[in-house]
Amino acid sequence: MAEALSAPYIISTTMNNKAGCNPSLMDTNHLSSLKEVFVPFEAVKVSGCTVAYFNKATAPDKNEDYLISNYSYLVPTSNCFGSPAPKTFWAERYGGDGLAGNGGGSRCGFDGLWQLKGIGPNQLVGNTADIGHRDGNLCLITALYETAWSELISSILPYGAVRTVAVMDTGRQFSINGKIKNRALLVREPAVRPAHFIRSIYFYEENKNRLSADAERVKQAIIRLIDFLPETGGLSLSTADRLELGLVKLSQRFAQQFAAARAKNVIHYNVSASNISLTGAWLDLSGACLFSDQIKGDRLEINRFNGEFVPALESISNLCYYLEKYKIIDSNRSRQILESSNTSFFKTYDEFLCLHLVMQAGFPHIYVQSLQSTPEFKNLSTSLKNLFKSDDFRTSRISFSENWCGYERWTAHIFRALLFNKLHEKGDTQFNLINHEATIPAALASSYSIFFDMAAKTAIRYGVSFKNLACSVAINLTKLNRSHEKLYKLQQDIEHIQDMENNKKASYQKLITNFVSTGKFSLLNELTLETQFWIGGGIAISYDPCSGLYDISSQNQNKVCFSEMMAYRSDNSEIETALNFYKNIWEILIEKPSRT
Repeated sequence: MAEALSAPYIISTTMNNKAGCNPSLMDTNHLSSLKEVFVPFEAVKVSGCTVAYFNKATAPDKNEDYLISNYSYLVPTSNCFGSPAPKTFWAERYGGDGLAGNGGGSRCGFDGLWQLKGIGPNQLVGNTADIGHRDGNLCLITALYETAWSELISSILPYGAVRTVAVMDTGRQFSINGKIKNRALLVREPAVRPAHFIRSIYFYEENKNRLSADAERVKQAIIRLIDFLPETGGLSLSTADRLELGLVKLSQRFAQQFAAARAKNVIHYNVSASNISLTGAWLDLSGACLFSDQIKGDRLEINRFNGEFVPALESISNLCYYLEKYKIIDSNRSRQILESSNTSFFKTYDEFLCLHLVMQAGFPHIYVQSLQSTPEFKNLSTSLKNLFKSDDFRTSRISFSENWCGYERWTAHIFRALLFNKLHEKGDTQFNLINHEATIPAALASSYSIFFDMAAKTAIRYGVSFKNLACSVAINLTKLNRSHEKLYKLQQDIEHIQDMENNKKASYQKLITNFVSTGKFSLLNELTLETQFWIGGGIAISYDPCSGLYDISSQNQNKVCFSEMMAYRSDNSEIETALNFYKNIWEILIEKPSRT
C-alpha cells in the first residue's frame, strides 16, 4: 500500500472550516499547526452511520447530527460506496516502535479539529504490515473498550488520556482471522506525540537519490519540537536551555503518570512513542486493564508492568538523538539533556510512587502531600516500597450482594492490620481491638505508627479528630484496594450489548458511564477532606471527617452518624450493600462512648 511520497509534502495550515476546523485551535502547540507531518488523502461520505456513544463533555457545542454530517467518512474501496464529493483528511506521519512497518497513523484521518480512527487504509500503510495493521478497520467493541478506559484514566491519572468524542457504528462489517466484526469510527481529540518527531525506519519508500520523505519530515518537524513541549521557559533563554527545560518537564510528567499507574495497578499494555502524548496523556488504550492475577501474573508479565515506562524514556532519548542529528543542539548538549531528563524521571517517579503507596494505605492526599518532605514520610514510604518488591498481584474474590462482586488486593490485609494494630496500641477504649490478618514487618509497623501520629497532628489543624482520621484511613484503604468485577469484564459487557440489546446506544452510554463511576470509586485519590464512602444503585454516600457524619444523597435529611445509617439497612438494599462492603472495619466506624 505504501507509495512514494514527494518531499517535502508540506500542506497549508489553513485547514478550512469545511474540514470542521476550529480557527481558535490554530495555535503553535496544537496538532493542526504541525503541518510538517501531514499527508493529504480523500475519503467519501457513507450512509448508514449511527452514533453508538457520544461524549458530550468533550463537545458541548456539537450534537450527533454534526458528527454524522462531518465524520461519516471512509476511504473508498471496492465494497465502500459513498457520495461523489470527497473530503480531505490528513494522515499523520510518525515513527518509533510498534508500527508494524507502517509510516504513522495508517487508519486515521485528521480534519483540523478531531481525529477519525478506523477511516480505512491511507498512504502510510507499509508493504510489510500484517492484516491487522493494514486493513484500516476498527472493531466496534475495541472502540468502545478504548473509550471507556480513556475516560477512566482521564479521571484517575495525573495527565489522563486523550479523550473520545464519539464512537460511530458504520453499519458495516469486516472479517479478520475468520471472525466477523462490526466496523466502527472513533472520533477523538488530537494529540502531538513524541513519535511525530521520530523516524519510521521500517516504512518502505522509494528514495531515488533524495532524502526520504520520512527523513525530511523529521528534519523539518524536529525544529518545531520546542513549540510542543510542556514548559520551555521564556524567549530570553537559548534554544538549548528551553529544550532542556521542556524535555525535563516532559520526563517528570511521564514519571508522575507511570508512578500513579503502578500504585493503582493500571497497565497501558502498549506503550510506545506513538501511544503517549507530549502532554503526558496516554492514547490507544485497547489493551488497558487492571493488572492482577485475574489477567496475567507470571514473572515476565510482572516485569513488563513494572518497567512499562521504559518506552516513554526511550522516546526522550530518540528526541535528543534527532535534535543532535539535525543540528538543533550539539552532541554534548544532547547528552546533557538526556542525562538530566533521565535523572529527573527516576527522582520524580520515586517521589510519586512513594506518595501513591502511602495513599494506597489509606492516608488522605491532603495530609500526605503536606508531610511528603518529612523523614517520617520517607521511612514509611521506604517500608512500603520494600513490601511491594514482592508484589505478585494476588487478589481474592469477594462478594457483598448480587450487585457487588469483585476482587481485593493482597495489600488490603496488610493495611488493615497496620491500622488495627496502631489503634490497639493507642489503648483507648474506642480502639480496644487487634487484627491478626497479616504478619507485619517490624520496620513497617513502626514507621506506620509514627507517621499516623504525624498525620493526626496535621488533621487537627483541619478540625479532624484522631477518631475521624482513623475512619477516613479505614474507608480509603478498603475501597482503594478493592475493585468491582465490572472493571475486569468490560469487553464481555460490550459484547453482550452488541449481541443482545435492542437500544444499543443507550446501553453503551450507560455501560461506559457506570464503568467510569465504578472505576473512580476504587482508583481515585480525592484531593479534599471529604471521602466518597459509596456510589451505586442510584445513591451516593460521602463521609465528612470534620463532623464524623455521612451524607446520603437519597435521603432528604441531615447528615447521619454511622449507627443511624445502619438503621437504614432494612429499608434500602443498596445501603446494606455499602455497609457490608466495609464490614471488616465496622469496629472503627461504629461510634463508641469516649472514656469519662
